[in-house]
Amino acid sequence: MVTFLQIKNLTRKSFVRDVGILQASKFISILLSIVGSIVFARYLGPELYGKYGLVFAFVGLAGIFTNWGTTHASVTLLAQSYAKKDKNEIKNILSYFIKTNLFSMPISMVIIILAPFLTSLLYNDYEIGTWSRIILLSGFLIIIYNLLTIVLQSIRKIKQLAIIEFLYKFLYILLPISFVLFGWGISGIVLGHFLTALIFLFIGFFTYSYLARNDQFLPSIKDILEKIKKIRIYRYFKFGFLIALQKNLGNLSSLLPVMFLGMFALPQDIGYFKVALSYAMIPSMVLEPISRLLSVQLPRSKVYSWSMLKKHLFRVTIVSIFITFCLIIVLIVLAPYLIKLLYGVEYVSSIKLVYFMAILPIFSGLGTGFGPFYRAVNKIKIATLVDVISIILRIVLFLTLVKFYSPIISVILGVIITDGLSSISHTFIIKHIFKKNEEEKN
Repeated sequence: MVTFLQIKNLTRKSFVRDVGILQASKFISILLSIVGSIVFARYLGPELYGKYGLVFAFVGLAGIFTNWGTTHASVTLLAQSYAKKDKNEIKNILSYFIKTNLFSMPISMVIIILAPFLTSLLYNDYEIGTWSRIILLSGFLIIIYNLLTIVLQSIRKIKQLAIIEFLYKFLYILLPISFVLFGWGISGIVLGHFLTALIFLFIGFFTYSYLARNDQFLPSIKDILEKIKKIRIYRYFKFGFLIALQKNLGNLSSLLPVMFLGMFALPQDIGYFKVALSYAMIPSMVLEPISRLLSVQLPRSKVYSWSMLKKHLFRVTIVSIFITFCLIIVLIVLAPYLIKLLYGVEYVSSIKLVYFMAILPIFSGLGTGFGPFYRAVNKIKIATLVDVISIILRIVLFLTLVKFYSPIISVILGVIITDGLSSISHTFIIKHIFKKNEEEKN
C-alpha cells in the first residue's frame, strides 16, 4: 500500500514534478481543443467540418517534406550539451535549428504555390488548397517560438514552458473560435491560426532574448544568426534526418485515414470520423507530456546505466497503459451522452465509431516511450523499418478492406490491425536490445 510519505517523496523528484506541470498544462490544452472542436463541428456542420479536416491533413502531408527532424534532434542534443555546460556546442545546435528551418523554406514555397492544384487532384477541391496556403505560411512565423520551446524544455524550465505553451494554445483556439462565431467559417479558422503565429513571432523573440540575457550559456539571437554562416550542420543533420524520417512516417501513418476517406468517402463521413477519433484519442493526448519529457530523461538515464534506462522506461510504460485504460473506460461509458450533448445530434453516427476505436489509446500507452528510447540508444533505423512496413500494410489493408466494407469501417479496421502489430513488434525489438546489451556486458 502506498503511504503518504512515499507519495510526498515521489513528488520531490524533478521528473515527476515536471510531468505534473506539463500534465496540468496539457489538461488545459485538451479542454481548449475540445471546446474548439465542439464549436467548429457545431457551426460548420458535418460537411464543412470534414473539409476542415482535409485542410489540416494536406498541411500535415506537406509537413512531411519540410520536417527534417530539427526539433527532436535539437532537444536531445541540447539537453546533453546544456548538462555539460558546453556554451559553444549550445550555440552550434541552436544555429543548426535555425539554418535547417531556413533551408526548408524553398520547398514550403513550392508547396504553397501548388497547393490548390494538388488538392484538386487529391480531393477534387481547389478551395482546400487555398485555405492550406495560409496555414503553411504560418509555419514561417513560428520558428523563433519553436526555438524558445525547445530551449525551455532542454534546460528544464518547465513552468515557463507550460505558461508560454498555454498562451499559444489559448490564442490558437480563441481567435479561430471568435471568427467562426462571426460567421467566417473555415476562412476564419485559418485566419485565426495565422494571426496567432504572427503574434508569437514577437513573443518568442522577446522572451528568448530575455532568457538569453539571464543565462550565461545561452547565446543571443544575434549570435545564433551570425553563427549560421559558419556552422556545418552535417553531423547534426544526419542525426536529425533519421529522427525526421521516423517522425514523418508516424505522421504519414496518422494522416492516411483522413486522406483515404477524402478520396473514397463523403465529406460528412470525414466529419463523423474526426469527431469519433478526437474523442477516442483524448487519453493519448494526456500522455504527450510524458513522452516529451522522456526525450530528455532517457538520454540522461542511459548516461548513468542501461539498468536505469530500463527501469525508467518500464515504469513509465506501465503507468501510461494504466492511465489510458482508466480514461478510455470512462469515455466509452459517457460517449452516447457527451457526443450528443457537446457536438449535437448531427454527429450521433460518431458514437458507434468510438466503440471500434476504443483500443487505440491502449496502443498509444504501450508506445509512450518507443520514440524517445530509440533516439536515446541511437537505434532509429530499426524503428524506421518497422514504421515503413506498417505504412505499407496500412495502405494495402485500406485498399483491400474497402472492397468488403464501407470506407470508414475499412479505415478503422486497418488502423487497429497495423497499430496492434506495430506495438507488438516494437515491444519485442526493445526487449531484444536490452537482452543484447546484457549479453555484451557478460
